[in-house]
Amino acid sequence: MKTIHRKVLENFEYPKALSQFIPKEDFVLFDIETTGLSHTKSEVILIGYITYNGSDFILSQLFCESRSEERELLIAFKEIIDTKRYYISFNGRAFDIPYTNSRMGIHNINCTMSKSRNLDLMRLVKHNKTFFNFDDFKLKTVEKFLGIEREDTISGKESVDLYLEYEHTHSLELERKILLHNYEDILYLMECLEIIEHCTPESLFLEAPITLATKFGVGIISDINCKGNKLKVRIETEGFLKQDYYHYSTTLTWVYSDSSKCIDLEIPTFDLKIGDSTYTFIDIDLISADQIVFNRLDTPEKMTYLVQVDKSIHYPSTLNYIKTLLIELP
Repeated sequence: MKTIHRKVLENFEYPKALSQFIPKEDFVLFDIETTGLSHTKSEVILIGYITYNGSDFILSQLFCESRSEERELLIAFKEIIDTKRYYISFNGRAFDIPYTNSRMGIHNINCTMSKSRNLDLMRLVKHNKTFFNFDDFKLKTVEKFLGIEREDTISGKESVDLYLEYEHTHSLELERKILLHNYEDILYLMECLEIIEHCTPESLFLEAPITLATKFGVGIISDINCKGNKLKVRIETEGFLKQDYYHYSTTLTWVYSDSSKCIDLEIPTFDLKIGDSTYTFIDIDLISADQIVFNRLDTPEKMTYLVQVDKSIHYPSTLNYIKTLLIELP
C-alpha cells in the first residue's frame, strides 16, 4: 500500500459558518474509490482525505497496489478517523459511509462511522436547490458554479476501469491518472466548502453535526422532530454510563441505552395558531419547576420556548432549551 501526503490550500479560508459546527482541527474530509458499487462484491482501493494539523491543511491518499491490501488500507484510515470527531463528504451519507462501514465489518475491524457526525455537501446543496437552480447535484456542477477548473477529466466509472487494468500492468501512468482523479475530488471538495456561504442557516442546521455539552460528556444530535405534542430528540453520546437508565415522569422522559450509546428525550409541547401559521412551544406549564405560567410571559420570553413553525424546527431557541435541559437532567 502506498501512502502519500501533501500540504495544500495555503490561502484557504475555512468558512466561519461551518466552524460553529465543525472546528477545523477536528474534521476529516474524505472520498473513497472502489472497484464497484456493491460493498459485498467489490473493494475500497483508494481513500483520499484532508485534515488540519494546527497550521496546514494536509491532503493524504491511501492507495492499494492490489485489492489484497484493502484491510491494511481500512486499518490505516481507521487510525485517522479515530482522532477526529467529524466527517465531511460529498454523497457520503448514501455511499461512502455505509460502504466503508460494510467493508470494515467484512474485515472484522471495529469501526463504525456515524452519519450524525457527517456533513454531506451534496445534501446541503439539495436543501438549497431553489436558489442554485442546478441541472444536477454532481460535484463537478458545484465546482463549475464556484469557478473551479479541473485538470482531471475522467469519471468515477472510468477510474474503476483504469484500476482493473492497473492491477495487471502496474503502469505508473495509470496510477498517476487514478490518484489524480481522487486528488482533485478531494482538493476541490474542500474548496467547495465555500458553497456554505450561499446556503441558508436553516439548511446548515439540518445537515451539519450539532454537538451539545452535557454533564455526562459530549453528545451529537442524530434526530430531532415534533410528533404528537412531543419534542423528540435523540442524542448520540460517547458512552457515559455502563448500563441502561430510564427516567419517566408524566411530563418529561429521558432514556439512556448503553447498547446504542444514545439518550432519547421526550418533552411536552403545545401548538398556537397565529394567522396562517402554526407555532409549537415547549409546554412549560407542565414541566416548569419554578411554576412559570406561559401566558404571563412577555413575547420575547415566550419565543425562547419556540421549537417549530409550520413543521420546520426553529433551531436557535430549541437547541438553547435542550442544552439547558441536559445540564439539569437528574
